[in-house]
Amino acid sequence: MDKNKVTFGLSNVHIAFVQSGAGSAGVPAYDTPKPIPGAVGWTPAAETNEYKFHADNSVYYATFTDNGYKGDLEVAKFPDEIIAEMFGWIIDEIGGLVELADGKRKDFALLAQIDGDVRNRRLVYYKCGGGKPSQSHTTTTEGIEVQTQKMPVIVMPIEVTIDGETRKLTKYVLERDAAKPGAAEAYDKFFENVYISVLTDEPETTGGGE
Repeated sequence: MDKNKVTFGLSNVHIAFVQSGAGSAGVPAYDTPKPIPGAVGWTPAAETNEYKFHADNSVYYATFTDNGYKGDLEVAKFPDEIIAEMFGWIIDEIGGLVELADGKRKDFALLAQIDGDVRNRRLVYYKCGGGKPSQSHTTTTEGIEVQTQKMPVIVMPIEVTIDGETRKLTKYVLERDAAKPGAAEAYDKFFENVYISVLTDEPETTGGGE
């Protein structure tokens, strides 16, 4: 079966907020994913720590610990409703966005699609925390230049049970492969809820809490 040689593009960005309280066996329960139109870029960089133990005048043991990702999510404009829910802000009765310094933040799953030369890939980061989006406002000159917004995002793992063992799950990636049972259906419904891999001992999907 042909595989992608290159990937490019970003679309179908969604956010699914983590519901209060744990889901089944500690796996988070999620609200229904909400679309964020105008995706421009997502630049996750791996967060790893290096550990070295020296003995016998050399590196005797070395390892890396996986601490998820950190990056910027860039879009044309984050919807006020999503920003308000993410940071615990308020939309008042006349539609104004009230920024509260002591708002209660919500974690979320981040879903998106990456295009490829053979197949498009859909992915989900299961636990993310967002920072306030950057703001840039400049005067217009000869023409209009769109001012995008960037949100710093930290990706953290969740704990799941695989074959009776507790493991840390960070991300899931899926391509639409009609030859594999269930893959096409899961791919087509990927943005309807947050998909949990069938390798885990948890339900395959969780969401629709609204």
